[in-house]
Amino acid sequence: MKIKNITLRDFFSLPEIEKEKINFAIKFGSQFREIKDFFNVGDFTFLPFGTIKDLQFDLSKEFSFEKYLEHLEKILKVEKKCFFENYLLDLYQFQNYVFSEINRINEIEKALLTSYPSIEEVEAGIDTFNELGIYMEIRELTGGKIWRNKKIRESKYTDALLELVARKKLNDYNSKRQEIYNKKNK
Repeated sequence: MKIKNITLRDFFSLPEIEKEKINFAIKFGSQFREIKDFFNVGDFTFLPFGTIKDLQFDLSKEFSFEKYLEHLEKILKVEKKCFFENYLLDLYQFQNYVFSEINRINEIEKALLTSYPSIEEVEAGIDTFNELGIYMEIRELTGGKIWRNKKIRESKYTDALLELVARKKLNDYNSKRQEIYNKKNK
């Protein structure tokens, strides 16, 4: 289904019946599913760690177009009102790009940072930390020094990820070494 490409401002000025037609096209039209880096942001791993983590958190919930525009403000460092002159198609294709970049980052994290808890950790309630989400990653990076949180959130995602991977590998090594030591000294 093709529709006339209109600006966000024009969309908001339409009667409700016209908005419904466009919303239908947005939901089912193939051109609205295309992925396009309209704003030329490039690789999201070079964005701030906090920006990526906020996007990951919000994408794990209901993600409204309004919430997308809030994130777009942070990514592009412009006010939301600037987007009213952009075409809907461009905004939605870039939203798809945002989704694809966050999905790519999620896959990177899954491959590099996933660890499975031991039976003892599960019994002790390790799952209770899940509700703290990004805070636990920031806490790991700051060593629990909350006055450093802002600096970590502003650091480049790749730098923070590298540190998290290094800490995971060190922790895995220390756990394995301790396990070997315990077996030898029984």
